[in-house]
Amino acid sequence: MLSHFVDTLAEFALSLISSMGYGGIFLVSFVENVFTPIPSEAVFPFAGILVTRGEFELFPVVAMATLGSVAGAYVFYALGYIMGSERFRALIIKFGHYFFVSEKDVNRAEKWFEKYEDLAVLICRVVPLVRSFISIPAGYVKMPILKFTILTAIGTFVWSLFLVYLGVWFGDSYKDLLSLLDQFQTIVIIAILAGIVWFYAAKLKRKKQIADPSS
Repeated sequence: MLSHFVDTLAEFALSLISSMGYGGIFLVSFVENVFTPIPSEAVFPFAGILVTRGEFELFPVVAMATLGSVAGAYVFYALGYIMGSERFRALIIKFGHYFFVSEKDVNRAEKWFEKYEDLAVLICRVVPLVRSFISIPAGYVKMPILKFTILTAIGTFVWSLFLVYLGVWFGDSYKDLLSLLDQFQTIVIIAILAGIVWFYAAKLKRKKQIADPSS
């Protein structure tokens, strides 16, 4: 059911690109950053195929994809900026214990992000699923908007160029490319889930040690 829903979204995105040209690429890129179920991995290689057919030019495609992504990233950046430290901490204090997340965890996460924020924003822009949500902590810690824009644009440009060029490279073997990208995304999802499981396992172990120091 979910797979069919995602496929439907991808087909709709492809139809926008076909009918609206470069404007469709900008729109799809913007929406894909705000509404993550639209998979850029399935959409932008298709634009690369259209480049091989002479319907698009490579760098205008990548430029419009980058501009759309940066515009979409501003939405989550604004969300993090508006939420701010006090509201976020209030939510953690009220609901965090349901997810084994404490204010101390927030403090550690903030310190980590403040130490590696430039690298985090840059690298996470090329990681599926994470690439959109990394804008939230950037806004939360009040990263300067110019720095955020530059880092997001660089990371997004690399990611968009990579995907579009894959479409150019594979050409008519589009389905083979989608299969490879799907496997890559699966690996990323498994890695993220493994990280979540490790986090909660460590939290449970620490709680048991506090409750029973002799164990």
